[in-house]
Amino acid sequence: MPCPNFVDRGECVTDLSPAPREPFLSPAHRLIALSFLVDAGVASLMLIVQWRALQLGAPPLVSGLLGMAEFLIYVPVAIGAGHLCDRFGRRPVALISAISCVVVWLAMWRATTSWQLLILSTISGAALGLMWPPVQAWLGDLSGDDGHLLNRNLGWFNIAWTAGLMVGPPVAGLLWQQWRVDAFLLPVATGALSLLTVLLTPTGRHHEASDAPPPPVEPAVVRAFMLMAWAAVIATTFARGMIGAMFPRIGESLHFSPALVGQILAMTGAAQLLAFAVAGRSAKWQYRRLPLVAMVVFTLAGQLLAQFTSSPWLFALSFFVIGGATSLTFVSGITYALHLSAEGRGFRAGIHEAVVGFGLVIGPLVGGLVAQNIGLKAPFGAGVVVCVLALVAQLILAPPRAPRPGETVGGAA
Repeated sequence: MPCPNFVDRGECVTDLSPAPREPFLSPAHRLIALSFLVDAGVASLMLIVQWRALQLGAPPLVSGLLGMAEFLIYVPVAIGAGHLCDRFGRRPVALISAISCVVVWLAMWRATTSWQLLILSTISGAALGLMWPPVQAWLGDLSGDDGHLLNRNLGWFNIAWTAGLMVGPPVAGLLWQQWRVDAFLLPVATGALSLLTVLLTPTGRHHEASDAPPPPVEPAVVRAFMLMAWAAVIATTFARGMIGAMFPRIGESLHFSPALVGQILAMTGAAQLLAFAVAGRSAKWQYRRLPLVAMVVFTLAGQLLAQFTSSPWLFALSFFVIGGATSLTFVSGITYALHLSAEGRGFRAGIHEAVVGFGLVIGPLVGGLVAQNIGLKAPFGAGVVVCVLALVAQLILAPPRAPRPGETVGGAA
């Protein structure tokens, strides 16, 4: 998500054990630490922005707009950033991103209207769009031609950014409770540390040989699973984005403390962390219809639970289920996009990012509109409708058959 960037960070891995060739605080490990810092800052920022908007008297629609602003132009900027870092190098583009984030987040600290926050949040999303493509390419450069090392680095990268999403909200809740608007200094600090990490991480490339990938499943089957996964991604990211934008207001209406709201929202991050770890250690979920359908069903059930409860424990359970489903659909979408063929792989990864961004934009937007015109909990009902539509799409898109037992599938590069 979303915060919010997911294109390359959702790849399936099969081995998360430490790479023996990578010493502690190696360049690759520094980039992994960078992913934790950036997403911890972003996750805390998005929650602090919502509370600041409430403090300034913003209506529910503005809460929804703030939730989508980070992703509004993120996708096109991220796609362009991939071309820029290929032409000008990884570090320069990442430096521009880190510097921009620090400057914009400092400006948000001094914003005095919700509309200033909205404009600055949009600029922040653009700045973040410049961050992830060069960092991902940089990590690939450092892994060289060793596919096993690349998979392990990406596996830990997934876990690190997800841990950042999990840590950010509860820390933000505690700081807002104590510091109020000065809580913006938390994302500013993580941005400054990210800038330092970019400056101190050398570029380089390993040159070990890698094993040849196994033969792929027939392309029509891979394409069908890719489209099924993208249908699921829209449903889960709609819910994920809507929850981040609207739950602070819902929690306030139920007299939850800011710290409690942060702790409940952290359940989505905890589930994402667990889901990435599980998916990375097994490939049994690949090319199976049931996991993709089940993730949408779980997301639907989680939103129904949230619709009819006022218990913080049941909200936490609901968001845990939705967070786990979101991660598994992320992994599925990018995995099938990479498996289809080497040709056009970057383009399909960009489409995957656009699909994720679409869900993260329309979730807060629709959630804000529905909350303002119907009721604060009505966004969960809207999410249920989206899940039903996604299930219908999956039924239409499902391949005529799944791969036979023992049939090999293409490996992510």
